[in-house]
Amino acid sequence: MADPLNLVTLLQSMIDHKASALHLTAGAPPWLELDGELIPLKLPPLADPETRQLLAGVLTAQQATALQAEGQGMQHFAFSVKGVSRFDCCAFTQRGALAATFRTIPFALPAAPAWLEPTRRWLQDPGLLCVAAGPPGSGRSGVLAQWVDHVNTTQKRIILTLEAPIGFLHPHKNSAVNQVELGSDVGASHALALARGSGASYVLVDLDDALGLATNVLRGGVTVLASLTAHRIEVARAMLEERIRPFEREAVRLVWLEAPGVGRIA
Repeated sequence: MADPLNLVTLLQSMIDHKASALHLTAGAPPWLELDGELIPLKLPPLADPETRQLLAGVLTAQQATALQAEGQGMQHFAFSVKGVSRFDCCAFTQRGALAATFRTIPFALPAAPAWLEPTRRWLQDPGLLCVAAGPPGSGRSGVLAQWVDHVNTTQKRIILTLEAPIGFLHPHKNSAVNQVELGSDVGASHALALARGSGASYVLVDLDDALGLATNVLRGGVTVLASLTAHRIEVARAMLEERIRPFEREAVRLVWLEAPGVGRIA
């Protein structure tokens, strides 16, 4: 690798190796995450100034300042590299040094896996809670993007995504897709009012942070497309049963993700 301090080169290496993540932290070489294991790149350990230099090109001035502020040592955001891909980044401070994890968000949606095809019927019925559950990196956001794209292609509706940060970018097709980044576009405290007032027939949320919002808009006949983090399917089911009131459970539809593109209707 000609220039170890070139972030684009490191991100391209992640894509070339089909790694699920790139991890940067001071005191260690850059790591690629492959099949749940960390594989170090053949580079010397990074010093904190090098890690900061790698991130300088993707952090806004506001984000860089926030990372240095007491009690605000974490920034979660997405960015695009022209001709390469879109990326999700979680940058944070640890032991006074900067660290970051990057994951790939493709510019173009891959073809939907065959097992996901039957779930498209769910999108025709109003007032359902369609949940993609699985561990981190399992492809939950990809399933949600497939659902949004299907509605966007086949229906004339308003779709509202409430994301932090915005992942897949959706062009307007037959539907209008309004993608709102919580925290920068709209404060999280206003998300419910926005979901109710936007006229959306479909709302995308993260159940880890917005279960109350999801169940509130569900009662208005809106279809909710939601992500839920869980390491086992039994845990996902238990979480939903604990959090969803009995009379709302019949509206829940669940898919379980084991890896990107690998899942099943649960």
